[in-house]
This record gives sequence, structure tokens and C-alpha cells, in this order.
Amino acid sequence: MAPRRFVLSAAEMSEGFAAARCYPARADFFAGLPAAGGSLPGALSGTGGELDPDARLMFETIACPEISLRLLNFAEGSGIGIETRLVGDGEETYVALARPDSGHWDLALLGGRDLALALVDALLGVSDNPAPGKDFSLALSMPELAIVLAIAQCVRLDELRARLGCEEGGSGFPAAAIPMAAIEAVIAAEKERPDPGSPLSRLAMTCGGRLFEVLEDDGLRHGLKALIGNGLAEAGGALTDEGLALMSLFKSRDMITLMQTAQRQGGDAVVDSLLFLHGPGSLLAGAWRTNPAGGEEGLVLSAMQGAELLDLIDARLGPLLLNDGQRAPGIGFCLGCGTLYEESPRYCRECGAAL
Repeated sequence: MAPRRFVLSAAEMSEGFAAARCYPARADFFAGLPAAGGSLPGALSGTGGELDPDARLMFETIACPEISLRLLNFAEGSGIGIETRLVGDGEETYVALARPDSGHWDLALLGGRDLALALVDALLGVSDNPAPGKDFSLALSMPELAIVLAIAQCVRLDELRARLGCEEGGSGFPAAAIPMAAIEAVIAAEKERPDPGSPLSRLAMTCGGRLFEVLEDDGLRHGLKALIGNGLAEAGGALTDEGLALMSLFKSRDMITLMQTAQRQGGDAVVDSLLFLHGPGSLLAGAWRTNPAGGEEGLVLSAMQGAELLDLIDARLGPLLLNDGQRAPGIGFCLGCGTLYEESPRYCRECGAAL
């Protein structure tokens, strides 16, 4: 199948769906399409004035995909995510969709799974990412994460004030322990009005704002206690060298991408999500832990080789079939320690956590 590309107006999108006699799922991404008037635009016309066969395949795949992948990209300083979608049958047909502006749609009918993976790779920059210098895997509860991110925001604001006022300061590290009241004030202020330049607000966008819930039930006090127990903070609240390195890592992220996938497996839909934190010289993959058995909500981050990350993404483009027609196992990583595993094992080989 040769790749095809269509740049369509909203009206042309509606006419394409109507001509293919199919309609997309109700979602914000497709909201605002006008009613079809029954006149096929020239951009979608094929032989004899019928809907172009490639366009038909494209609209049918969009309307009823076996796999749907959504990339929501938050650039530094932007409070609005740039959305790209990839839908397909999990085998040979994939369609990429983007909205470069409110009035136009950019659609590409891709020639197979390899091109689909190459597109996601290009959007995430996996192959361009240098190999991590050392293994890195870390699990942080929501309160721990909120404190570290709030300190990163305090440092960021200090740097901005120093730059704007041509003053001394802005070293990139807090001079002393930041009082818990100041950390609470930063979190409360961003809960009321998110700051698109803040690492706290930008990460909160990817988890439905649950990071701000740490202000309830004395969550920050528990978070500080956990940071101290994990060697990331001292008893007085100042971050240790390891804590400062972690804070700097979060502050240096210039882009955050949330990747959400849904696959049809039998009569069920399997939904998954991964988080990618882009920054100087590194790309971290993460996943939000939501109500894990016997544990807290939080974020698990891992530094992976490019090939490992591509395997992880490829598994979310649909299950590969073996020669006997059976599905090959997919790839995931443990939410307890970040170890990669095939989907068939029940327990992580490194930390023993249930998978």
C-alpha cells in the first residue's frame, strides 16, 4: 500500500465520512464537524465521481479502528496539548490524523505498521535519543512528586526574577530548605490557575490534576516523610544531593508527551497510557500508578535504551501474529521498579510485584 496524504477542511471531513457511510466515535477531537451536505469534494473524488478508494479505507479505519493511539504533546510554556492520533487495524492499515489549525485536518494513510512506528518514533524522538549512561528507575508517590515539582517551580521562579531584575541569584538550586508553607502555597496557586511553564502544572495536566489533591488529608507531610525515608530529603526538609538531582531533572524537561492507546481484544477494549519526559540528553518513559493494590498512586519513571522503547511502543500498535496465528506477547514495564517484561508473566522478576 502506497502512503497517501489528504489535507481537508472540516466540511470536507464531514463529506468524506458521509460518502463512506461511517462516522467517528463521539470525542472532543472530532467535535465541531459540520453536517454533511451530500456533495463529494474534488479532493476526495476517485474514478467516476465515487469516493476515492484510499479515502474510503481511511474514513472506515478512523470510524472503527482496532487500535487507537493518541499523542498529546505539551511543549514548554504551553498550556494546550498538541494532539496527534494514529488509528489502524493492527496489521496493515494505519491512518495518522492531526489538526494543524482549527479549520483544517491533516490525514495520512500509511503503508503498514513499520511506517506507523516510524511516525511515532519521529514524533517522540526515540531513535535520536542517546543511550542512557546508567540504569534509572524510580517510583514516587503523588505527595513526594508534588513536593519535588513545587521546589523545582520555586527555583524556576527565582531564576526568572533574577533574569528579569538583573539580580544575583537563580543558581538552579534552592539556597536552603523551602518552608512547607511556601510549597503548599505554590501548589494551591497552580491548582487555582495552572502555570504552563511550571513542571508541576504540566505534569498535573497528564494525570487529570490529581497532583493537586496532595493538599488534602495532610498529604504533604506524608510526602516529606517518604522523601526523607528514600534519602531524597533531610530531616529539616532540604533536598539531599540525590533529591536535588531529581528536582533538576524535572525542571529541565522541555517537553512532555502523554501517549494513550486502546486496543480491541475480543469483545474488550484494553486501555493503556505511557508518559514521555523529553529533556537535554535523555528521554524518560513513565506510567501513572492509579490505585495499585497495596500501594499509593504515583509515577514510575525509567530510562530505557532506544530499542527497548520502540519495542514498548510497537506493542501498543497491536499484537503481532506468530506463524501459527497466535498473538505474540506484548511488552510492558513493571510499575513497581520499571523492569521490562513480556505480558505473559504474572510477577516481576526483579521486585516480585504482581503484573
